[in-house]
Amino acid sequence: MAVPVTWLFPGRVPGRPASTSGFSGKLLDHGVDTRPTRNAAHAVTGWKGFVGWPEGVSPPDGRGG
Repeated sequence: MAVPVTWLFPGRVPGRPASTSGFSGKLLDHGVDTRPTRNAAHAVTGWKGFVGWPEGVSPPDGRGG
């Protein structure tokens, strides 16, 4: 028997989570800007962007890569 999936932050599409852009927009509507925190985290970690999946790991959509 399948266990029903419930999301802490449900999206507009039934059974899917809220998108990052939609969720950020809702936070911004309430005066919470997530960009400074994200940018600070990137600066501290030296994040340069997505460089690929580790060997043997497929992305969630199953396309490989």
